[in-house]
Amino acid sequence: MRSDETCTIVGCRLKILRKGFCNKHYTKWHKYGDPLAGKEHHGLCKTPEWYIWVSMKQRCYNSNGRYYKHYGKRGIKVCDRWLDKRMGFLNFLEDMGKKPKGFTLERIDNDGNYGPHNCKWATYAEQSRNQRSNVIHNMGEADKIRRMYNDGLPLVTIAEIYGVGIHVIYQIVNNKTWKSNELLAEAISIPH
Repeated sequence: MRSDETCTIVGCRLKILRKGFCNKHYTKWHKYGDPLAGKEHHGLCKTPEWYIWVSMKQRCYNSNGRYYKHYGKRGIKVCDRWLDKRMGFLNFLEDMGKKPKGFTLERIDNDGNYGPHNCKWATYAEQSRNQRSNVIHNMGEADKIRRMYNDGLPLVTIAEIYGVGIHVIYQIVNNKTWKSNELLAEAISIPH
């Protein structure tokens, strides 16, 4: 790290302390999970909705975050109403309501931003059908991936072609998901 590098938070010109943040933003990130967090006076911190709201902002704005590459780096943003420094969380809670048990926050348009018109509470099963990694729709595509791998194409290259994580391709080529037709035929054949 160069001594002249500044905090990764837009508009902050303080020098980096660690994790890409200045002391002020690092402390907020460490304490609240959000480098932009302010003091909250609504008494709703540490509720499921609060953690979801904080995580949503992390995914979109913390370039050091684990999931930033799938959200912020792709241009996914949070609406201004939910980012408002004083009322953001309360606006989010007003728009979304309390999280039903067993549900998670889902963007209806997977390429759209977080906001009241593109978000809903969804079951994990519903949300898994809306993931970008859910692009291998049939056995033919899975078999094509196996052929590409067998022809010497690296897993990482195949993953880039399909726009999925390498783990998805690994699961397919190792018959952990979308089992090959040959294995299925063996599994269902009844010995005579």
